[in-house]
Amino acid sequence: MDHGGNREIHTEAVVISIERDWSTDSLMKVMEARMKSRPVLLNPDSVSVAEGGLVYSGRKIEPELVIVRRLKPSHLQSGLTSSVLRGLEEGCKVINRFQAIATAANKGESSVILAKRGIPVPRFLVTRDFEEAWRFVREEGKVVQKPLYGFQGVGLRIITSEDKDKLIDQIGSSDPIYLQSYIEKSGWDGRILVAGKKPVAAMKRITGNDWRTNLARGGRAKPWKPSQKTINIAVQAVDALGLDYGAVDLVGDLKLVMEINGTPGWRGLQSVAEVNVAERLTEIFLGEG
Repeated sequence: MDHGGNREIHTEAVVISIERDWSTDSLMKVMEARMKSRPVLLNPDSVSVAEGGLVYSGRKIEPELVIVRRLKPSHLQSGLTSSVLRGLEEGCKVINRFQAIATAANKGESSVILAKRGIPVPRFLVTRDFEEAWRFVREEGKVVQKPLYGFQGVGLRIITSEDKDKLIDQIGSSDPIYLQSYIEKSGWDGRILVAGKKPVAAMKRITGNDWRTNLARGGRAKPWKPSQKTINIAVQAVDALGLDYGAVDLVGDLKLVMEINGTPGWRGLQSVAEVNVAERLTEIFLGEG
């Protein structure tokens, strides 16, 4: 048995991320400059759960603040990741909490919550039933099928009333499908990053090589100053899902919430923002803003 060395990791802050990408790196640098102790970056796959709590490299983790920066969709359905993040929630502040992240990532669940709260969303349907799905497609004429869990525009496809065979193939899978009414975007949509019930930064996302505006799919960021009404919708949407911070995508004259990301990056936003996004987020996370 190893009796040597410090068996605990005492730190003011832990950042959970699958990698030190651009957004995680910018956040870590700001936190390192502002905090008394150096924040620790942990991959959720490298943290274990034991009777004494959470363990990393054989050492117990005892942070005061945890910021969940980036997860994979599979983490949201993982019992270990859930146990790790819920374990961290015992005795320290976690931003965002696991349940809020999972709710935001589940397009069906988040759409239902937003609609019930009176927050405008495009028409949608979550189903395993072909007849219900086909009826919805015929009524709308054109819909977007999205993975129930997913980010960055991966797995999106357009289905029209002429695509019955394509729909049959999709219904045949074991998972329910999520269909959302296709909203014309006039070549762009809007994203607002909200933290602490305040807008941090906003951008237009211009379509790139296809109909999707996601920057990961070739979209381009442009400066945007949203109206107060649009800001209010974004703030209310993030709050409705129990998120401390999140990125809200809006369409339909910027009055409809298309989806919310509970672990957003902000490289595109920073390229057009007037503020240092990582610094503003750190101020809010530390209760200084």
